[in-house]
Amino acid sequence: MSFRKTCFYLLPVAFLLSGCNKEFSYTYLIQHPDVLSQEYADCQSAAAKSPERVAQCEMVNNAVSNMKTVIDQAQEDPQQFGQLILDKEAACVQTKDALQQAQQSAASLKAKNASAVEIAAAEQKVSVIEQQYRKQHDEVKLMLAVLGLNSPE
Repeated sequence: MSFRKTCFYLLPVAFLLSGCNKEFSYTYLIQHPDVLSQEYADCQSAAAKSPERVAQCEMVNNAVSNMKTVIDQAQEDPQQFGQLILDKEAACVQTKDALQQAQQSAASLKAKNASAVEIAAAEQKVSVIEQQYRKQHDEVKLMLAVLGLNSPE
């Protein structure tokens, strides 16, 4: 069998098999409540789970819990919830600016051939700010997803 024919038959099989592994990121799940709901149902119904599936289900349960908490906040006081979103977005922008400054500082230290200790400290600062930014960004996305649940569209 020629190489082309082999590829023609094997590629669709590979795509089908790769589609069986449903692992979604936390960010994806909070932005797609319908997928989160289905994943939650799948996790509740699966008796025997692989270690990877257990970890995925823990993340799904965490996303569901966070989603419920944010939904409750939005329903308690919609106006305050809207202000909270604005405040969180502003904090996210400030953190992104701090991240860019820290990245520039680390790059500057590298360009100056600074000591390894200084460069490591600057890179550690970048890492900490990146984690903070990702967390804030995910919080904003979650809040906006909850707003989307209540939209008429």
